[in-house]
Amino acid sequence: MGLGYVGLTHSVLLAQNHAVTAVDVSEGPVQMVNASQCPIIDPELERFLGNQRLPLMATTEPAYEEADFVVVATPTGYGSRPNFFNTSGGEALVAEAIKLFPTPTLRCGWR
Repeated sequence: MGLGYVGLTHSVLLAQNHAVTAVDVSEGPVQMVNASQCPIIDPELERFLGNQRLPLMATTEPAYEEADFVVVATPTGYGSRPNFFNTSGGEALVAEAIKLFPTPTLRCGWR
């Protein structure tokens, strides 16, 4: 989930050895990834997307049903309160993904 710096990097890395379906809410990055173009400025990602044949596709539709695992990489807005990050967007996506798995195994890694 997410085709920003973190999500796209993880998608490209995972696609080195696995089929990856990346999901984003914006059509622009999805179209670029599907055209083997990099939607962000990053020479390494540009090289991998432009020169490597990766099993990586992108969509704006949730693609959880056949997933072995879901990586959520969404923005965390730094709030006006000191030391507070707004993680509600990521939490909503995790809740949505969990609904689709009858017995989910949830592993979270916050950095």
